[in-house]
Amino acid sequence: MITIVVPRWNSKTTWFDFLSFYLEFDFTGIRTIIFDFNRISFLQTYQIVILGCLIEHLVQRFGIIPQFIGGSDGLNGHLNNIKFKSYWNPGFNRDKYTEAHNSTTLCLWHISKPMIEAYGMQVQDYFRRSHFIGMDLQPLASSLVEVFNNIFDHSASPIQGYVLTQHFPKINELSFVVSDLGVGIPNSINLYKSKIGEIPLPDHLAISKSLERGVTSKSSPQNAGFGLANVLEFIEDSNGSIEIYSGNGYFYKKAGNTPVNHYLSNFNANGTLIEVKIDTRTIEPLDEESQIYDF
Repeated sequence: MITIVVPRWNSKTTWFDFLSFYLEFDFTGIRTIIFDFNRISFLQTYQIVILGCLIEHLVQRFGIIPQFIGGSDGLNGHLNNIKFKSYWNPGFNRDKYTEAHNSTTLCLWHISKPMIEAYGMQVQDYFRRSHFIGMDLQPLASSLVEVFNNIFDHSASPIQGYVLTQHFPKINELSFVVSDLGVGIPNSINLYKSKIGEIPLPDHLAISKSLERGVTSKSSPQNAGFGLANVLEFIEDSNGSIEIYSGNGYFYKKAGNTPVNHYLSNFNANGTLIEVKIDTRTIEPLDEESQIYDF
């Protein structure tokens, strides 16, 4: 039995370093790992998703049993509401949609290809019942599906990936974070470019390339290279933003602003992390015909 102390700092560099360290650690022969939340009172969406990916890796590769200690009452209440601590219990099906115990956050979900479309439908249903009655959440669901398809088309992630979708009513924001431990967008794009005789790109430019309409890293992917371009259009229409970390690359685009991308030599993001935020005040009502069939 060993204990892993969860980082207290809200820094993606810290969290990617934390993930990288324990992905390389050999836990052979270890049966139980205790995750200590120490005095943490709040975890960002991306932090919960990264932690979920790490635990999934340890469960699948080493067969460990996770246990949890520490953290404030508020944090533990939140983690219990989204059933985070139950996810790796024997018999819990992480690939199925699971109902949360609150109205602002869906449960963490281990992305399963057969459930992709169903998850998009559940997101619409969940938030329409709780906060957006009669509103059109199809663009949100479609963007989630596009990112999920990108994981299966390009990432080759051994654990598929995790997603967490949250609504922050006080600031009129709805966000989702998707992360996987695959080869990463830059490696995927550059591998394809090498196969067709083109010069590989630095990681940050490869991420930007992946967002161009029609660009793909496979000869016949499910979404034909349009997935991330569609998500980019969605954040423009929703006064939102998209942030992507993959390999040593970083990309950020806020609606109406020029994209920002950098090569980050100080850390390497294992796989890909995508965070999308939208302004919920831009969500439009369903048209009359759609409302007739909106159950």
